[in-house]
Amino acid sequence: MTALTITLTVLAATTILALTAVAVVMWRRVFRQRQQVRQQTALQLERRRKQREELIESITVIARTLVAGEMNESEAAIRLKVLLDNLYLSEEERQQFANIEEMYEMVKDFDSHQARQQLPKNERMKQDLARNKIEIQYRDKLLKDARALLEYQFPALH
Repeated sequence: MTALTITLTVLAATTILALTAVAVVMWRRVFRQRQQVRQQTALQLERRRKQREELIESITVIARTLVAGEMNESEAAIRLKVLLDNLYLSEEERQQFANIEEMYEMVKDFDSHQARQQLPKNERMKQDLARNKIEIQYRDKLLKDARALLEYQFPALH
């Protein structure tokens, strides 16, 4: 072997080792990134599961409270509608609780809290009468949906 052949062989071996080292370093980075993505995905899924459990628990509490007669129908319809919206149920699942949505649509525009307090007394009474009429009209339907919610097996998050 000549000196040139030896030099080229050493240079080739060094290049191969360097490229191998670079490949190993890059592979480890990719492996770590994939590991981090899996961990982040698992954390996000756990957070979503926990949030879903909390939503379902809130729905259950409100439904129980409504059935027990401890909450008015308007407030229950508004709260349940918002909570159910955050569960992202399918249209078929939502249809099982359509009365909640219907009543929500009927009462959503009434003033509440501070805005209600600032209304003139006669306007407040007018809204109360209209709201009462809607509550009477939907009471049985809403109670039916509340009982259905208490028995409903919400689908697992996947």
